[in-house]
Amino acid sequence: MRRPKYTGTADLQYRHGKADLDFGVISRGRGYDVGETGAQIFGGYTRFDLSTGYTLKGSLKIYARINNIFDASYEEIVGYPAAGRKFVVGLQTGLF
Repeated sequence: MRRPKYTGTADLQYRHGKADLDFGVISRGRGYDVGETGAQIFGGYTRFDLSTGYTLKGSLKIYARINNIFDASYEEIVGYPAAGRKFVVGLQTGLF
């Protein structure tokens, strides 16, 4: 259940000096799930994501990410819509 027959991901990454860019694609074929009305087929989807980052100093990095760039509507579980477009901005650091 909930496992489509076909899934795929791809990433295109570019790094130049302290900057990086990542374009990602996630695609899933249709699948089956059990909802309130019994077994149901849910459609496949393709989602596109984009992220960028810049290393400020040492391991300190600022980044921005957009998940689901085109605001695709889909369900990974019947009856529970996935989040729409999502923007994230943050700082990242390594401890070691």
